[in-house]
Amino acid sequence: MVGTKTSTAQSRRLRFGKGLYTYILHSRKKTLGRRRHLTNTGYTVHLRNRLQQHNGLLAGGGKATRSGRPWEVLLCVVGFNNATEARSLEGLIKSRKTPMCAKIDERVKDYGEMRSVRKLFALLSRAEWSHVCVVWHPDVNETVVDE
Repeated sequence: MVGTKTSTAQSRRLRFGKGLYTYILHSRKKTLGRRRHLTNTGYTVHLRNRLQQHNGLLAGGGKATRSGRPWEVLLCVVGFNNATEARSLEGLIKSRKTPMCAKIDERVKDYGEMRSVRKLFALLSRAEWSHVCVVWHPDVNETVVDE
């Protein structure tokens, strides 16, 4: 699948400090009822600080994410040429008009119920996003926490 090229070695070289990131967070809070998977999509220039804000460890976290604490990074997209591209991808993931991919990739099948992930992979199959790559949660969270 275009845009999903990443490896553990490659992601370990990435420093999740300052940069351009579009991210999808997943709530670790156990929820009852219909909404089993709480997610939040956003854009940031400093992933570690933004995650701490969402979790209430730093000032500036969004009110909408308070009820889902604690949050973890499910995945982040890196390799943007500028901030406009990163914000644009965030907006497209959040848009109700963006179609979801019908066929789920092996790496995504566990997250198939999450609309934001399905939309992201539909978008990344387009040629305009071929220069970005996805870094998955085990690699991201290890690096964000360990630094």
